Amino acid sequence: TVPSSTGVALSPDGACALVFAEKSAELWSTRTRASYATLDPHELEMQHAVFARDSRVVFTEVLEVVRAIRVADGVCLASRKLESYVSALRPGKEGAPYP
Repeated sequence: TVPSSTGVALSPDGACALVFAEKSAELWSTRTRASYATLDPHELEMQHAVFARDSRVVFTEVLEVVRAIRVADGVCLASRKLESYVSALRPGKEGAPYP
């Protein structure tokens, strides 16, 4: 059963969903309907999440800290503190590099 959530982001290929709520986030397989990775907790509730166009990475944001998470296993590949408020995350151009 999917927990009650604050937000859900669906991967472009439809194979995975990131379900987030109350300082926690889990990656779920849409095929098996089961959670397969729990992300490292954020200090505060996640505000935004968006998948890369190829569905291999999901980007999350909490209070100007953006993380790149590998979808296959939930490992954080990179984290960066931004200088200003984030109002939205959007995938970049097709084929744009990321960690």
